Amino acid sequence: MCSRYAAIDIGTNSIRLLVCKVCGDEIFAIDKQIISTRLGQDVANTGLLQEHAIDRTAEGLRKFTREIQKFGADRVFCIATSAVRDAKNRDVFLKRVKDSLGLDIQVIQGDEEARLSFYGVLAGSDISGSSIVIDVGGGSTEIICSTDGKFDEKISIDIGAVRLKDRFKDMQEADEYILYNMEKMGNNLKHMSPDNCIGVGGTITSLAAIDLGLKVYDRNKVHGYGMKLKDIYDIYHHLSSMTYGSRKKVPGLQPERADIILTGTLILVKIMEYIGVDNIYVSDFDSLEGIIYSKSIKKT
Repeated sequence: MCSRYAAIDIGTNSIRLLVCKVCGDEIFAIDKQIISTRLGQDVANTGLLQEHAIDRTAEGLRKFTREIQKFGADRVFCIATSAVRDAKNRDVFLKRVKDSLGLDIQVIQGDEEARLSFYGVLAGSDISGSSIVIDVGGGSTEIICSTDGKFDEKISIDIGAVRLKDRFKDMQEADEYILYNMEKMGNNLKHMSPDNCIGVGGTITSLAAIDLGLKVYDRNKVHGYGMKLKDIYDIYHHLSSMTYGSRKKVPGLQPERADIILTGTLILVKIMEYIGVDNIYVSDFDSLEGIIYSKSIKKT
């Protein structure tokens, strides 16, 4: 017997929705959507969610609730990550969404965010050997180490594509800040050279879509796609040479992501260099599937 669930992830850059069927231990997507609302705009500098960003996000969530009503769901799960957990006025946002839409939002910490990203990867892939999952988000980046699909270590770092874009205008300064944060983690990750490296999140899926030249995003082509570090660097340098307006027209890149793709990519390549991997595989299964996996499939 199959059940129907919905999951919402409220991130720093975007809000995302998954409506799915769960049959046994398999997740089948019915509808998966993303809306760029940039809720975390200027949170890194002010510590506050801006009123216009709250408005955009509330309107996007209203659209999601209509989608959920259209498809139906036995249960709805909603989480919020870096921007909301860091904001001093997060209770204002949480109350507004609860009062207007009836959504109970669970604000999760970085280690839980890492866990859900990993569960999402597990839901979409068979993982064997030593693996590292990298999830570059808008406000934070999660790194998960595993052996044969079992957790070894979860790390959450307060560097993300939006956070760096808001904080640094100079990419060299951003580069140095990423390395500084990596070195704060100690030598646990340095030169690990795992058997597998898997990327999740908007940065890596955008890079895959760009590399594939997709005019329309196709998760079946993106999921499992392999990329070399050198190719990611080439895309980074190519995008760096373009104006913001030109980047908005690049096939495979959402126009709303054109201003943060450079910082997101820089985070990814610096982490890959630090841990010593030259190849990365893309997972389109992410924290949304991870929410469903943790709530309805994983028993322990």
